[in-house]
Amino acid sequence: MKKHQKILMLSATILTTTSFAATSCKSVAANEVTNLQQLSKDKSLPKISVNLETLPQKHSTNPFKDISQSIFKNYINWCYNHEITTRYTPTTYNPNGYVNRGEMATFLYRFAGTPQYIPPFNVFSDITHQNNKNHILWLSATTITRGTGSHYDPNSNVTRGQMAAFLHRMAVVSGNAPAAKKYTSNFKDVKNHMFTNDIGWLSSENITTGYTPTIFKPDASITRGEMAAFLYRFYNVINKKDKSTLNVKDTTIGLNSTWKAQDNFVNATDKSGKKVTFAQITFSGQVYTTKEGTYSITYKYNKINKIAKVTVKNHIKRNNSYQRSKCNIWRS
Repeated sequence: MKKHQKILMLSATILTTTSFAATSCKSVAANEVTNLQQLSKDKSLPKISVNLETLPQKHSTNPFKDISQSIFKNYINWCYNHEITTRYTPTTYNPNGYVNRGEMATFLYRFAGTPQYIPPFNVFSDITHQNNKNHILWLSATTITRGTGSHYDPNSNVTRGQMAAFLHRMAVVSGNAPAAKKYTSNFKDVKNHMFTNDIGWLSSENITTGYTPTIFKPDASITRGEMAAFLYRFYNVINKKDKSTLNVKDTTIGLNSTWKAQDNFVNATDKSGKKVTFAQITFSGQVYTTKEGTYSITYKYNKINKIAKVTVKNHIKRNNSYQRSKCNIWRS
């Protein structure tokens, strides 16, 4: 084949490849646009995840002059210090005022760490002029709220039952509560309520104790003071301290001694601080008791990894009898 023919064929191949790549990119972009258009038509935003992490303390004092007599004072201060709330006016919190659905979206948005989010389109016709429009759409994209058709109803008061649903869903979508588990409570006024399971979850985590031990008042509007208390308790449930521990030790044994992985285990506790047995610990590694050296054994419990060193040395008194007929490679 002549040189110029090869060049022409190579050029044609490059053009074809470039054209295919451009077509593929256009196809992907077109599919993305089509998907967004379909989601917009269905009034459904692309789903996003929720990560609940420790919130830094931003303030040490607060400007509120209207909470000194409130039973929720400490909770309100905590919310302000962690910027879950800012203020109702420059110097007031309005603890006895009711929380509306728009404010609830903002509370939860900030509770999640104020994530960066730009909604690709609007799904609610009644939030166009809301200052917290993006907070509401973020809440929708997380599936924490479903709204009512094409409306979110941002200015309506949040009931105690709705509040339970918001918090329970947030726990579920963030991976802090099982999605399908059923809950019950001692509240007699929620037995047949649409939010009975959400209220049951709230009760199971001690986020609520009710108005009384048997009354929850699911249809009562929730106040800003009450909301601060619920958010504080909810935060402590999500971020409750894991008391898991695992302790191991290094040992030195004699040549041809027997060894068990349990020999280097000291103790361990579960998330609640209760002792666990060695049977609940996993480990890996091996010790050659017929060969001098130092061996590493890795122990694991929950998310804790610990390494113990086993040193095999000659001229160390054996810890028990040795049978030469048995293999002395001790595997975990």
